Amino acid sequence: SPDVLPELCTDFCPLDVAPADPFVAFDIAGNHNVNEGVPGPVIDRNVIADNFAEFRGGGLELSQLETPNGAKGVVTNNTIVGNTAVGDGGGIFIYLNEFDVINNTITDNMAFRGGGVFMGRGDLDVPVRLSNNIIENNHFSQFGMGGGVVTIDQDPASDPTIEHNDLFGNEAPLSDPNNNQIV
Repeated sequence: SPDVLPELCTDFCPLDVAPADPFVAFDIAGNHNVNEGVPGPVIDRNVIADNFAEFRGGGLELSQLETPNGAKGVVTNNTIVGNTAVGDGGGIFIYLNEFDVINNTITDNMAFRGGGVFMGRGDLDVPVRLSNNIIENNHFSQFGMGGGVVTIDQDPASDPTIEHNDLFGNEAPLSDPNNNQIV
């Protein structure tokens, strides 16, 4: 009846997006449109732990999300711990996207590149922002790079904003021959 309100989901709410990789906790990818005037997806107050991805985004894969009128997605107030990706982004993989990653704890994750976070090719007008996170004790696999954070962009105009994060105990290579940002 119209007088009955739907039950609100406040903790561990499922996303209405099926993962491309069945081992990834959250996978928001593949040209999903966000309705005009509606903010982008929000992933808030979750524990995303002990997941495995055979390709990328062990904990979260956020890629190729179309958001009209600059409606950015937000990943905030989460604990992202113990996730592994064989490829990029053990904790979080962000590519061709408009997302803010704010106030998360990203720890003990592993990937070939970007054990904690992998970011690449942000939107030119609305770059990815990584702010006020604790990024600690993340690792890369053999011959990989960047235990904490790796950013890869072909255009300097789309470089992400990385500010006010606490990074410590992350595994890092001595140098990167391709001059990518690695922490």
